[in-house]
Amino acid sequence: MNRKRKTLHLILWKYRQKQPLSPKEENVLYKWIAASEYHLQLYDELSNDDYWDNELAAFKSKEGDATWQIIEQRLDDIAYFETRKTISWKTYISIAASIAVIVISIVVYRNLTHKDVIKHAEVASALNKKEEVLPASVKASLILGDGSRVSLDETGRKMLTMERFGMFISVGDGSLEYRTDMSTKVEEHTLITPLAAQFRVKLPDESIVWLNAGSSIRYPTAFQGNTREVELTGEGYFEVAKMPSKQFIVKVGKNSIAVLGTHFNINAYKDEDAMVTTLLEGSVLVKTTDGSAKLSPGQKAVVINDTEIDVEKADIGVTMAWKDKLFRFEDTPIAEIMKQIARWYDVKVIFEGKIDGTYTGVLPRDLTLGQILGVLGNDKKFSFAVKDKTVMVVP
Repeated sequence: MNRKRKTLHLILWKYRQKQPLSPKEENVLYKWIAASEYHLQLYDELSNDDYWDNELAAFKSKEGDATWQIIEQRLDDIAYFETRKTISWKTYISIAASIAVIVISIVVYRNLTHKDVIKHAEVASALNKKEEVLPASVKASLILGDGSRVSLDETGRKMLTMERFGMFISVGDGSLEYRTDMSTKVEEHTLITPLAAQFRVKLPDESIVWLNAGSSIRYPTAFQGNTREVELTGEGYFEVAKMPSKQFIVKVGKNSIAVLGTHFNINAYKDEDAMVTTLLEGSVLVKTTDGSAKLSPGQKAVVINDTEIDVEKADIGVTMAWKDKLFRFEDTPIAEIMKQIARWYDVKVIFEGKIDGTYTGVLPRDLTLGQILGVLGNDKKFSFAVKDKTVMVVP
């Protein structure tokens, strides 16, 4: 076995064993997958737990590492067939069209269990769907104190600086940032992300807020007094700057979340059954009209009807997937999935009949609507029909 073959063998073995790959090893793997339909097939086998379990069962009676032996045999088979068959140009085009999403799935695969991985067969099917609706983009509107509106649609990806009452507002690369001093006139601003959009704001105290699609945050241009108060609708992830003398308070309808310095996510969309606050770091106090609950990292507070609070263990990966530009589902009902799809692609969803199915998996948010629905539809539990910007879910 030559050196190149040994290196590839080791990389494939590490990938199957869920061991981390270095950037150099990842690059070798990507290029190898793109070079041949046989390579693509072996990648599929390595990503399929059920298939691999059956293969391992056949090697139980043999000594040594079964995974290593199977990969070695597959590489021998590939070397044999590649000397006897020329890959068509059509196949190369198909591989090239899929490679971008395969790269994403490999990166996700390194950090998650195999059940989470986007199988290549699913992705390839999705890529053949019509790309009629694009995913969310960087877009927002800023409402100033006098009610005037500044569109950040065009400035989301280029630098813009506005001067207003002595404060400087910088916009660039999907982010809004304030620079003020004590002499600055204070006014209320509201940042709004429509459906199919995201944006980030760095507040005057240097706290950072990421807004998900269909959300808004209202805040003063300078925090005066003993508290820092903002108002949220929709979903936002907060990294609050530590200021022990000034408590940071997020108001959501009749409820509030009080902190000093911490990282947390709030999901408070009006079409959800509850407001959910998830704590990643530090501590928060969630208050309702009937009581309060203090969270520790890894916990979430579920508020129902603005009164009852249930404290539960949180799945941080699922909660924070949106900020990492992913959809992540864990036995998630299709009705809940389609709420996220509707916000991200700004589409209307109609259910034709009763839909009871669930889905588990991880999908990148930069896929088109057609690609996403193509993957979800491969489960055969439900199907989709799209007309204009309406998605019909059919059992």
